[in-house]
Amino acid sequence: MLKENNKINFILSILLFIPTLVNISNVYYFIFLCLGILELFKKSTFLKINRNVILIIVVSISILIFYSGFFFNQELIDNVQSITDFLPLSLSILACIFLARSKYINDQVLLLISYYILIEIIVGITEYMLNIHYFIRPANDSDRIFIDNDLIYYSRVYGLSSNSSALALKSFILLLLSQWLNLSKKKRAIFILAASIGIFITFNRTALAAGLFFVFLLLLKNLKNRKIIGIAIITIAVVLFYLFENLELIITQLNRGKDSLDISGRDVILSEYWDFILANPVFGNSFHSLRLPYQGYLSHSHNSFIQLLSETGILFFLLVQFYILKNLTKNNFVYVLPIMLYSVAQHGIFWGISFLDIIFFYFLISKHQFYDKRIQEI
Repeated sequence: MLKENNKINFILSILLFIPTLVNISNVYYFIFLCLGILELFKKSTFLKINRNVILIIVVSISILIFYSGFFFNQELIDNVQSITDFLPLSLSILACIFLARSKYINDQVLLLISYYILIEIIVGITEYMLNIHYFIRPANDSDRIFIDNDLIYYSRVYGLSSNSSALALKSFILLLLSQWLNLSKKKRAIFILAASIGIFITFNRTALAAGLFFVFLLLLKNLKNRKIIGIAIITIAVVLFYLFENLELIITQLNRGKDSLDISGRDVILSEYWDFILANPVFGNSFHSLRLPYQGYLSHSHNSFIQLLSETGILFFLLVQFYILKNLTKNNFVYVLPIMLYSVAQHGIFWGISFLDIIFFYFLISKHQFYDKRIQEI
């Protein structure tokens, strides 16, 4: 029988993971928003509030600006699509920070989430073998025909997510967790293998680049370990030989069969967002969610930093970046920087209260004691 704290961890892990699944609303993250705000007003936390007083003051001002916007801009009300649109982005980020400092998110919760991701990757592998994109059709997706040809891009699977990008993100997170968590060698190897397969069957170039960057940083951190470096040198030599022998094929796959570099229209989208930022440099979109039209639909910027800057303006943007840099250490940079790299080409972090945001700030802030404790297996 699970101990009481294990039951709580199990419930929290389910609540954190469920909104990442197909056709499930992210409204469940409202629970984590409440937990983060609750943590802010706890006596033990409030006594240390001076460390974040500037951030809290700026967020308080942003809340006033956010709700005032509804009175002066009818367009903001017209663009509301869910309950989360009534919450200022700044408040969500603040809640994530205090949630990361709390007891609610811990290594045991992340261990359980690793198991869930592992199961979903197995589902994705099954879909790939059956030549189907998904078992459960996303509500906003038309029927897709699985194209089994030389381009892996057209064979991407969804697992139990709304799209292949979501499964790729979770596979990338599993790769990070395989090193963050205190695991046996066998379990770590299984997680690494599953994460690698997950990134391959979703063929997400951003997750692939971020994953490789993570491996590079991991090697950089372990330069004194001759065994690891020796294995790394042999592995890199084999990979480079394969790349040299199959360079044309790899370029074709990465460019999705096109003659030139395929960036999925990001240059056009980013240009539109940059114009908006120049027109609204101080408060951005008054801390409201922003989607600009692109090819007949509303699109985010595919860059978390540009997205944050466009929604909150330069002052809050710089404050958040300073906070991240201030908390970057020799122990967490291996995990934090790859997520930031991922977010340069995707809208990864700074969604508000989200799966990746919560994990990102936990990596950034938590007092990780990898060598000093053992995670209780469930």
